[in-house]
Amino acid sequence: MKYIERGRKIDENVAREIINHRSLRHLNIIRFKEVVLTPTHLAIEMEYASGGELFERICNAVRFSEAEIFLSAADLWRGLLSFTVAEWE
Repeated sequence: MKYIERGRKIDENVAREIINHRSLRHLNIIRFKEVVLTPTHLAIEMEYASGGELFERICNAVRFSEAEIFLSAADLWRGLLSFTVAEWE
């Protein structure tokens, strides 16, 4: 569950992200389960990611092996390619 403090700019950006994210369907993209608005916060329930968040791994890593970089880049590329191909059809 991710909690984001609400504000006009946050609401606009998150609304756009939610709309875009809902159209993504790929094994390597975490799915949104539910979005709940409260007067002060936005709560986003997402699928469990057993490996954690990619952003956290990048920020906390001292160094990645060439194999880790290759596999991560390949996964990202496959995800982007599947989204692009679906949009063309």
